[in-house]
Amino acid sequence: MIKMIIKINDLTKIYDKNFKALKNINLTISNGMFGLLGPNGAGKTTLMRILTTILKPTSGRVKIGDYDINHNQREIREILGYLPQEFGLYKKLTAREYLDYAGVLKGITDSKERRKQIGILLEEVNLEQVAKKRISTYSGGMKQRLGIAQALLGEPRLLIVDEPTTGLDPEERIRFRNLLSKLSKDRIVILSTHIVADVESSCNDLAVLKEGEIIFHGNPSKLLTLAKDTVWQVEITSEVFNETSIPGRILSTRRTQLGFSLRVISHTRPTPWSIPIEPSLEDGYMVLMEKGGCFNV
Repeated sequence: MIKMIIKINDLTKIYDKNFKALKNINLTISNGMFGLLGPNGAGKTTLMRILTTILKPTSGRVKIGDYDINHNQREIREILGYLPQEFGLYKKLTAREYLDYAGVLKGITDSKERRKQIGILLEEVNLEQVAKKRISTYSGGMKQRLGIAQALLGEPRLLIVDEPTTGLDPEERIRFRNLLSKLSKDRIVILSTHIVADVESSCNDLAVLKEGEIIFHGNPSKLLTLAKDTVWQVEITSEVFNETSIPGRILSTRRTQLGFSLRVISHTRPTPWSIPIEPSLEDGYMVLMEKGGCFNV
């Protein structure tokens, strides 16, 4: 597929009562896996709904390839695949029947071409062996993979998925992330999530959204460096833990034979016996969210 670029300039979305869901968003997104990270309510879904032409921006400009979001909605929808956070499935249908129905809705009128695409996609999302079973018998992860299959009908150049791993067990989450990484080889895949692990191993470019503003845009490794020299391991007895306030932010607490092992973010050594440890991407994200500001690297 030909490389495509999404350019977002000064994008703003204002809802009723002057609530600014998005504030002057500027982003450039190219082929590969792009992560949009942020807490619930940050504006991620609003941005996804604008990119999918469901919502109109209040101001600003968005170009998806050669198409303008305000003037070429039909053309954009023809190159788009979308898996929203909540999507409806006809549970009495089989996966094959559902995809056939979705293919007709997408304008794939040639039944032979439809069957060909459906066969390839069922194999791609590892549902070929259960394609004749009713959707009502599927696990949450299987339903998400079926959702991806319907989004891929018509061979879209842009795939947008909104909070796709919420509610999945760890094994299904890993399988789903690997599938998205594979699909991003020849297209843009935008993964919107509040789960840092979803973008850690699969995205080579990401943006962090907070209260409608982009506060970071860059490579995940750059986000990780924000937590350099700020993450500590603190071993502490139960008595001291119950009686002492540990400076900084406690990220995790694990019981040990002697008491507790704490993972703490602090810009200074929290206790004399604290040990500095290597930060994770989640640590970098937590430091960023506390600092605020704007980082573009």
